[in-house]
Amino acid sequence: MNPFQSFGLNVPTKYLFSLASPVAGYVEKRFIVATHLSWIREVISERRIPKTFPVHERLTDDEVQAYLSQGKCLPLGPQWIFIVVTAVKFPKTLKYFRALENPCSIPQPGKMSWPQIIDFIGEVNFNYLWEQPQINLLPVPEDKYTSNDVYIDPQTPLVQMEESSYLSKLLRYLYINLEENPSDDDKSVGESRFPISNLCQALSVVTVPSFLVDGSDQQTEGSCHFIFHPYITHSLQDMMTFSPQKVLVSNAKQMFVVYQLLQFLRDCEAVKIPVGELNLSDIRVDECLYVNIIPSLHEIHSSLQVNGFHPRVPKMDPKIEKLVKFIVRKVKGWDISEPNSPSAQIGDNFAKITPQLVELVIRHWCEGLLSNYDYLMFLNFLSGRFCVGNPNFHPVFPWVTDFTQPQGGWRDLTKSKFRLNKGERQLDIMYEEIGANENTIAHHVTDILSEITFYVYKARRTPKEVLCKFVRPKWVPAEYPSSIQRMQEWTPDECIPEFYDDPTIFLSIHDDLPDLQIPRWCANPQDFIMQHRKLLESEFVSAKLHHWIDLTFGYKLSGVAAVKSKNIYLSLVDSHDNLESHGIVQLFQTPHPPRKNILRNFKNIVHFKELKKMREMEVDESQEPGGDAKAKVWKNINLPKHYDPMGFLNDFEVCMNFFRSHFPYLKKDPKVVLTGLKDRTKLPSLVKLFGCLLLELVLPKRLRHVCIVRTVEERFEFYQSVVKSSLNYVPLFCRRAVQAIFFPESLEFSIPLDISLDLLLLGDKIGPIPFPDYFGEIYKMIKGMRNYERILAVAAPEDIGLKVRLQELKVKSFSRDLIQVLPSLDEQGLEIVLPFVIEIFQNPETRVLAVWNIFLPFSQKIGRKKSIEFLLNPILQIYEADYHSEKHLKLFHRTFILQLCCCFGVKRFLDSFPTLLIEAIGGWKAPGDNEDLAPRAHLTSTDLEIDLIEDSEETSSDDKNKSKGIADKFRRMESEQGDAVIASVEPEMFLMEPDASDSEEKDGSTQGSGGDSLQQSLTALPTTSSSSIVPSHSHQLARSGSDRDRTRNQSPPALLRRSRELQKSTSSSRDASTGASSAGSKSVVDISEMCAETILWLAHRFGPVLCAKYLTKNLLRMLTLCFLGHIDNIEVEKRNCSMHCDGDLHAKKVLECLIVISDLYGDCFIEHQYLPYCLEVVSSGIRKLNVAIEAAILGVSALLEHIFNYVSDTFLVSQLKDPIISAILTPLCRMICSEDVVFPSGSGSVSILASKIVGMMSAIRKKIGQDLSKIHLKPLLSTITTAFDKVYSGENNVKPEFATIFGSALAFQLYSSLCDVISGHEHESLIRDLYLKQGLSDRSLSIKEDDASPSSGKVGSRLRIEQQSSFGSRSFGNRIQVHEGEGNEEGETVTVTKKDTSRHLRGNWLIYWDHEIGRAETKFNFKQIKLQTFVGHTAAVRCIHSLDNENSFLTAGKDKTVKLFSLRNQGDESMVMNCQWTYSNHKKAVLSVLFHEPLHIAASTDGIVHIWDPFMGKLIRRLERGSSKTNGPICCLRSIQNTSTIVGAGIDSSIAVVDVRTCHSYELKIGIGQASGLVRCMAVSDNGQVVAVGHSSGMLSTLDLRSGTLLGSWKGHDGEVLQLLCRRENQLISSSFDQSISVWNLDENRLAFNLRGPTEPVHSLCLHGTELISCTTSNRIGVHCGIDPNSDFSSTRLRSDAFKGIVTSMRHLPLNQFLLVGSDSGNVTLLC
Repeated sequence: MNPFQSFGLNVPTKYLFSLASPVAGYVEKRFIVATHLSWIREVISERRIPKTFPVHERLTDDEVQAYLSQGKCLPLGPQWIFIVVTAVKFPKTLKYFRALENPCSIPQPGKMSWPQIIDFIGEVNFNYLWEQPQINLLPVPEDKYTSNDVYIDPQTPLVQMEESSYLSKLLRYLYINLEENPSDDDKSVGESRFPISNLCQALSVVTVPSFLVDGSDQQTEGSCHFIFHPYITHSLQDMMTFSPQKVLVSNAKQMFVVYQLLQFLRDCEAVKIPVGELNLSDIRVDECLYVNIIPSLHEIHSSLQVNGFHPRVPKMDPKIEKLVKFIVRKVKGWDISEPNSPSAQIGDNFAKITPQLVELVIRHWCEGLLSNYDYLMFLNFLSGRFCVGNPNFHPVFPWVTDFTQPQGGWRDLTKSKFRLNKGERQLDIMYEEIGANENTIAHHVTDILSEITFYVYKARRTPKEVLCKFVRPKWVPAEYPSSIQRMQEWTPDECIPEFYDDPTIFLSIHDDLPDLQIPRWCANPQDFIMQHRKLLESEFVSAKLHHWIDLTFGYKLSGVAAVKSKNIYLSLVDSHDNLESHGIVQLFQTPHPPRKNILRNFKNIVHFKELKKMREMEVDESQEPGGDAKAKVWKNINLPKHYDPMGFLNDFEVCMNFFRSHFPYLKKDPKVVLTGLKDRTKLPSLVKLFGCLLLELVLPKRLRHVCIVRTVEERFEFYQSVVKSSLNYVPLFCRRAVQAIFFPESLEFSIPLDISLDLLLLGDKIGPIPFPDYFGEIYKMIKGMRNYERILAVAAPEDIGLKVRLQELKVKSFSRDLIQVLPSLDEQGLEIVLPFVIEIFQNPETRVLAVWNIFLPFSQKIGRKKSIEFLLNPILQIYEADYHSEKHLKLFHRTFILQLCCCFGVKRFLDSFPTLLIEAIGGWKAPGDNEDLAPRAHLTSTDLEIDLIEDSEETSSDDKNKSKGIADKFRRMESEQGDAVIASVEPEMFLMEPDASDSEEKDGSTQGSGGDSLQQSLTALPTTSSSSIVPSHSHQLARSGSDRDRTRNQSPPALLRRSRELQKSTSSSRDASTGASSAGSKSVVDISEMCAETILWLAHRFGPVLCAKYLTKNLLRMLTLCFLGHIDNIEVEKRNCSMHCDGDLHAKKVLECLIVISDLYGDCFIEHQYLPYCLEVVSSGIRKLNVAIEAAILGVSALLEHIFNYVSDTFLVSQLKDPIISAILTPLCRMICSEDVVFPSGSGSVSILASKIVGMMSAIRKKIGQDLSKIHLKPLLSTITTAFDKVYSGENNVKPEFATIFGSALAFQLYSSLCDVISGHEHESLIRDLYLKQGLSDRSLSIKEDDASPSSGKVGSRLRIEQQSSFGSRSFGNRIQVHEGEGNEEGETVTVTKKDTSRHLRGNWLIYWDHEIGRAETKFNFKQIKLQTFVGHTAAVRCIHSLDNENSFLTAGKDKTVKLFSLRNQGDESMVMNCQWTYSNHKKAVLSVLFHEPLHIAASTDGIVHIWDPFMGKLIRRLERGSSKTNGPICCLRSIQNTSTIVGAGIDSSIAVVDVRTCHSYELKIGIGQASGLVRCMAVSDNGQVVAVGHSSGMLSTLDLRSGTLLGSWKGHDGEVLQLLCRRENQLISSSFDQSISVWNLDENRLAFNLRGPTEPVHSLCLHGTELISCTTSNRIGVHCGIDPNSDFSSTRLRSDAFKGIVTSMRHLPLNQFLLVGSDSGNVTLLC
């Protein structure tokens, strides 16, 4: 029966799911409805229930019901949602109610100072103590309190209204937002319109007169109200039952949930709205722990009645058995009789299930008064299992027999069914294998009743559509067990109650699936049900059933007992923090007591009362009655031989432990109340309710077995008894609050005597719960965010403008509030905010704007480690999207790319982002057609894999077998990135600010002083503007609004065609187009162009090695992607008949980047990287040819065509014969001229390739001249012209495609560019005839005949080819001439300004670069190659600190200065670099220097710490330490990662902790007296919690920075400690004058092992991954291959030609494999 017919809701039965009613009867019903968005929008807009309900077009009603029962909305589709509908109906009876005041905003308590807090406490205590005697002296009026303990002041205004009318007014009072319209003002939407915090926002309220619903009398019956709420999947009850780790792992998360509950209760108290009997199941929570509460309207309505009837739950019926039978019917989902029947009266009792009832039911079963079936149903009820059609909540029963005989074949109930089915050995092997894996949790069982098992059990009664959804997609009746015996053998899961009470489960509703067979000893299904029930109630099962209860509901679900029983469930041990609404529920924590049976029913049995009295008896020291009593009891026991007396005692102990642990009120302690404070226990009802909710949140396991009682008083009384024995289990953050609420007399007088909700919200200053001060700001920010989402959830799809505006306002409001609250957030506060930031980053509608506004400040706050863990993937998802809009453009700008480098580190950035940026260069991130947003190939796709040739033998064999066709497999190109080394990387200090790019473009003419000189000197790399690095005809075109919209929706081929059309259009037409727009037009900036500038900017920053490994390597591979699938739309240029396709437009920016990078670092990039890649591609094409290799060949052909126009003549001649002609051009010519080679894309790709081959030969001809061209190019021309001759000689066996390829267009291009080389060739006349046939004008023909005859050697002006060779010199000075065929119809030349050659790789730089790009391994390989020398210091260099991006470094010298050097390749190894800037405010030798990355501030010490700004060149603060007699100088500085703190070590064994933001500091002592000696070095652990120092005496000391506790101090070395280095969080590496390197275990402060190798004192240590680099006092560099006692060690002494002087300091640069070595002379040498 559809329960909504009486309420007039026109919803199909299968589209709704009833929820548990908050009250008995039909006053209020709540249910979930699966509906289409259009239906709920009509409800919201029209304020009525539509007459028709949309039915799902794809799923059947049964499928919708199945998904609805499981709470899965996603399978229904994007336009379908779940909503919660509450139906409330009251009659028109006149009653008195409390008058509702006009709703208004609730004032929030402000922050109070300490004097205000003292005044507040004094005032509250005075008023409380003075008023209480006054009230006690007067008689308390009987009607002062209503039935729900809500105080009614005599002056409270009352109104007399109809119940139905008052409900309407109450709804308007609660949901005042329904009368308002959304506004675009972010403040009006962001600030909550709701007077009650966390009240679930109603979408709509619809009122239907009752006579329209059920035909009732309009005069007596009221209206029916339908309240629509958004559906939130999980409740706090679900979270604490199934996913407690979501909040239990963090006190901050628990406090935030508690804070929201307090806000809700306080607001309800402020507006005088009672909340009724609120439970955790009424409180909904999302993944971010934001709370929404849907209270019971019936309870609120009834509580507001004055002198009216309050529907309190009547006392429990003493007939336990009848009530349990009712619960059984409730669990089974059977219909209850009419409301006025006895069953309904019992149902009223169902609403009041107290802990006493639970105890009585257990005792009844243990005494044998309750059947096994009813008790198991009751336990399923306690664990939340009901017959609702959802397998996750379905009751479970044990299989008790194998059905082989009527009274036998008993199942072992001490073992789980899964264990019996799988076997002991299989479970042990599976447990050990899973436990051995670090990524998995060891367990035995996944679920007690799986989804597939449930539907197999009920296959005979379940529609085929549902079975195909959940069992197997294809309907195969033979796959289902045919008999109950086969089903019991097959299943590893437990049974269901239908096999004990429902004979219809055996009857099939399917024609092709027979009925389930029963055992032969049963006549029919009814007989089987009867016999099966008898087996369940048998003595054998009764004696063993408590063991099964322990396995299914009891203590064997966790702990050691679960391991021994092989009964570990995954959901109970995986500590998952995602919200779940179902799982395994553990009701009992101790062994369940057994049931009485015949075996224990003897005459001489120890009575339970006597044993209970004996165990509870307290023995006095002076008397010993306990011994006599025990002897008396034992004398009366007569036991049979088969009876175990200890077994019975053990059973008794189990019973006592069970009831004592689960029902602590059995032992009642007398209440001791202090005189004068006994009234303090009378707390307000809402405070008691909060105390109950607080305990249910923090003690879920100890309260899980108790059903939630209905009244607050009963819950409070029970929890008061529980908390006595469980106070130690209450978390510290709320223990004081629990004491103040449940035992206020036990607390001191430090808090006000009157416990109120306002007091609980005061926070950490005086409130019992230490809420941080920022909770209020966080809560306000999140509440505003959720308000925007409520409006967006129901916005119509056509309201695009409103949705975009609201999304923008939502992000701006959230960003503004977050940036304001960020400085005050600590680590716990960031844990709360982080899920909301991730949520807004992952939302496709908000992520671009959110990332742009929030990423940098939030990432700097949480630190690099958490940024990589939580923010990297959401940002990568933005870049990985195949189609981007114009709003993504700013994320590709170098300003934001710099932020990514700073926050994620250079290493992680290089591993994640270059491929995405390079894909955007090729147009892969351009907007596509909405009609066909097909997935695009990517650089990481296997489609780009080509087979590379590794040796000459393989090449020769492939040449012999190239006629066999294309092979089947390809290998991926060799990766040179190596293993990721997690290192702390820093940004370049002069490019850290977000607006650094703007400053670079400013004129830096001001020089000389402070900040201006530094800002100019720190310009690391020349700014690469688009005008200097790309041709002048860039695609910055002005378009009208319609053009922009049309382009935004076009696919890549269409976009390219549109780009061509725009390029070919004249400037006048563009002006006319832009003039048509009244508002003007925007300049469209292409993403590919922006990314090209960014990549070139990165190439300048990263240097030649990283550029080759991460940029140019992927740019070369991108050429393949540019032509892959884009060989269509071939165009022939009129000027020279060269052919181009869409791939050429894609590859244009890629080629420009490759050329500019080679121009930056020299021709070595072309020789050592570009040409080898081209050779590999061509060689792979010779062996096998597929679509990817075909595209790669076209890409390298386009690259070579551009390179030959660009490279110097000397370089071209050196590479011409081998490999350009022999290994590239010759194989390509053979491929296009051979009929045996089949190109996958057909003749089109061959024509393009032939055109590019001719273009390459033309470029070579221009470089080397006519004479050399005839020598080198004539064989190639002979191959091509022979193919022409074969086509036009009249042979019949020529393929038609050959005629297309070798046509007049190719002949025209060939003859026009190489006519002087072809001159005298045997096929010259054929080529000339085809050339003339191409369609020259009459004037051109006359010019050709008169002046351009090859025999005469004269060439016309239109066809004149430059005859002079430019070999040996550059003909165009500092410019090179590049002929651009695309978009250049006039044939003009486009010039690219040639950069200076200062950064070209020469000498050792070239040797180093060539070595690094050819090496795949990441191990440190020290070759003593000198690269550069840095001069500037006049004395020894004491310390070197490099930035993590390895672009610059700071040095501290003995000459009292700190110098800044720029680190880049320039010149050869003889190059001497001067410093960029000098800090000279020190008065003594500088001992240490560091740069604080997050705040971009430098710190150095000469005994006194200087904090200074390297950008402005100004001193910020000089930290004096007082008198030098008592405070020693600071000798060492270290920074703590992810914080604003630096640590300095004083030589007097003190630690100075300095906050760089405020320059505030404090000191900690770390030494143990003068015996420890002076501090020489210091190290800080990776987590920033432990600091270690080394002393001159060889002592080592460690200190906990969090508490200031000295963790340990021990003698580590015989000599002075020279260097300390922290590895991981528990390892410390030290070196000493005693020539040893030791590794220490910080957890135990003991020596782990010594590293072998060095025979001299080591004064410098560096880590490179798992390797340790050391430097000794004799200039010997050593490398340990690992940090273990048996690791290999190698060392080498620095040669005099590589380094001069004595090494005083060393710094390792892991990305580039550099070593910066400082000397005693003041020079710093760069070695590799």
